[in-house]
Amino acid sequence: MAAPTVHTPGFVDYYALLDTAPDADTATIRDRLDALILEWQQFTGSNKKNLRRRAEDMLELAARAEKTLLDPRRRAAYDTTHAQQARESTTAPSGYEQDVPGQPARGRTTPGTADAAEDPLTQISERLDCGDYFGARHLAARAVQRDPGRADAWFLLFRSCLRLKDVEGARRAGTRAVSLRPDELPWLLSVGYWLADIGDLDLAAPMVERAAELDTTPESGLLLASLNRLSGRPSSAVRNLRELRRRWPGALEVRDALAAALVEQAERCPEVQQGEHYLITSQEEVTRMHALLLEARGLQPQDREVRAACLNLAEAVTQAREPRLTSRLYRNEALSASVWGSGVVMPLLGLAMFSSSGGAGLLMVFAGVGALCLAFSRCRPYGWEDNHRHRDSPRFISGSHEPHADLH
Repeated sequence: MAAPTVHTPGFVDYYALLDTAPDADTATIRDRLDALILEWQQFTGSNKKNLRRRAEDMLELAARAEKTLLDPRRRAAYDTTHAQQARESTTAPSGYEQDVPGQPARGRTTPGTADAAEDPLTQISERLDCGDYFGARHLAARAVQRDPGRADAWFLLFRSCLRLKDVEGARRAGTRAVSLRPDELPWLLSVGYWLADIGDLDLAAPMVERAAELDTTPESGLLLASLNRLSGRPSSAVRNLRELRRRWPGALEVRDALAAALVEQAERCPEVQQGEHYLITSQEEVTRMHALLLEARGLQPQDREVRAACLNLAEAVTQAREPRLTSRLYRNEALSASVWGSGVVMPLLGLAMFSSSGGAGLLMVFAGVGALCLAFSRCRPYGWEDNHRHRDSPRFISGSHEPHADLH
């Protein structure tokens, strides 16, 4: 490829720059622009100052050529000037034209050039392999622009954007590639893993769910269960893992993951939370937690953290079932205090009144004894009932609990 010929000050022969004919179509011009940009990009970081400066100049010329030749109106105006210059002089000043470093001279081709031009995916892959991620992204973007339905080009664009840490570009290219080829398991895993890693769980979940259906190993299913747990859907994770357990009954990692998900679901059974602790407030919650705990223990998990979580859950359920002494009888502290006070004061008043008015005094004594009996009958509730009386102080969780799934 030759350098551009300058006929008059300010005029650059872009067709000579691109080594193409003035009547070349738009596709040919795009191809030559791609080749020029990719060839000179590698020299922009050169330690040789002159080569680096020339690379910058050539890339600037390529940008100007693209702006001019790919716009129909600008190209028409340019072609008029170019034809006029061609009539005045058909050759460049002696000694000006020279071959571009690394490019074949005008009229010559190198082995493989034609094949690479015919297969842009090969060029993109080669650029990725040699670390030229900018060049790979440029070629991939051109490829999907020409053919938006080309799934391979979208996936290569996704890989290029990943290397360049272009999050938005990678998200767009990855989702597009998967939508065009929804049964490509490596793509589903690659894009789904990355989306989950950046926290885009809504986009990742459908991809990983599809991958779990196609995968012949439990890997994708385990990832799907993890996404459900991270999204605050432990019962969905349990359903996924129960299915994995059915398909791979001997997989230790599935067994441990299912036990962990069961414990997490049990911890979320209480609908009231105080600080970082969930409070059991009904017998139904105790029953559900105990059933999930039995299932988790039945799996005999090997992971130490899972076993420790089972022990902590068992302790919480046991404490919820144990009666405990408390002075608070009702949610209202004043009402609780009045019952205890009545049980002590009324018998004393009744005894004092018994000598003067026997019937009324005796009635006061019986009322006081009844108040004490009532207090003592309610002051040793189960642990969860003690929590229930404090439901005025905890805050209720909204939006973080999904409907309870069946236990089995």
